[in-house]
Amino acid sequence: MCMSLSSLRLPAAAAFVQCLLLLSVCPWAQASSVTLPIEVVGKAGTTQSASLSLSADTVANVQGLSFFVNNIEYPNEVDVRVGSSPWFALTNANCKAVGAGSEYGGIGGPVQNLTLWLRLNAAWLSAGKNVISFRFDHTDGLCDGFRVVSLWFTDSGRNPLPDQTTRIQEDPAKWKAPLSDSSDIQLGSILWHSARLIESPLTQNHALQGHCADCHASDGRDLKYFNYDNQSIIARSMFHGLTYTQGEQIASYIRSLPAAEGSVNGRPWNPPFQPGPGLTQKGLQEWSAGSGWSDVMVHDSDELPYLFPNGISASAVQQMVTQGSGQIDPRDIPISLPLLNWNQWLPREAPQDAFGTQAFESTPFYQFWVNRNSYWGQFYIDPAVKNQSIIE
Repeated sequence: MCMSLSSLRLPAAAAFVQCLLLLSVCPWAQASSVTLPIEVVGKAGTTQSASLSLSADTVANVQGLSFFVNNIEYPNEVDVRVGSSPWFALTNANCKAVGAGSEYGGIGGPVQNLTLWLRLNAAWLSAGKNVISFRFDHTDGLCDGFRVVSLWFTDSGRNPLPDQTTRIQEDPAKWKAPLSDSSDIQLGSILWHSARLIESPLTQNHALQGHCADCHASDGRDLKYFNYDNQSIIARSMFHGLTYTQGEQIASYIRSLPAAEGSVNGRPWNPPFQPGPGLTQKGLQEWSAGSGWSDVMVHDSDELPYLFPNGISASAVQQMVTQGSGQIDPRDIPISLPLLNWNQWLPREAPQDAFGTQAFESTPFYQFWVNRNSYWGQFYIDPAVKNQSIIE
């Protein structure tokens, strides 16, 4: 028999976790499923849908929809329709940002990962499957879509309500190349390094001097490391003027990169270098991926239990600042400041386009990069000399 979450009186986050646990034992838990994240990338008007199944008793208590969305950059970028509701073009006026990231201006602010709450009318829903549709409204010349990482119905207090849907998280380790022929993979590599691109669908006559490799890692390993899926790679290729097949070839090239260049925790919505519990124990390969969005605190005060797990005292403060085995590593302490996601680290303009190819390639910085392998031999660090910096 399924328990009622309302009787547990748990905080919202704990209630949501409890909800997921209950789904695993309730007899109707396999009534429907949704694969996450929901990728809504491509041309304006691109739409993706998912269904959440509700019991008749739960429908009467629904007052809103909460969803965690990655890469929402401006008002009216995301349109949502729930059940028989009209389409809502999301703005800060008709939906509310909650939780981590909510203190930075909501939609249009510097944080592109937001949990949003949209008020619903229960009359739009029905017992059984309720279709939730997400639409990419339009591009601003930089963005080509967004992804919904999680979603759930809530009551009037924005507490999660149980549903009859199983969430299935995509496993990047199971992804396959769209095209398996070695010639397509080779063409993907050539396109990555030399394809002629346009700036965006809004400026189709503006050819770029830079190539994919000029804004990303030169061999594309950043897309492998942060686990960008085939769909997003293909959509971004087409955004810059390539064909669908060429996008497939680039995605196949990225998939062909060594598995060792991938990350378990790296995803487009997990901010690189975000500190969190146990990050130092995950190994060097995972440090750049960060601890994950779930370890971004909502308030500064939420950090205290991690700084002082045994309570605040003079001795605890002394232990924290004293070097030794008891010292706390700052990489293991979660903070309430959401760091930039990987998209925000990437340049918006290749240096060839900012300064001109000839001007840029004549700079000592570019020459240093081209000849970097020979330059490295001119630098060394003498471990016998304390505080010695890199010297020539």
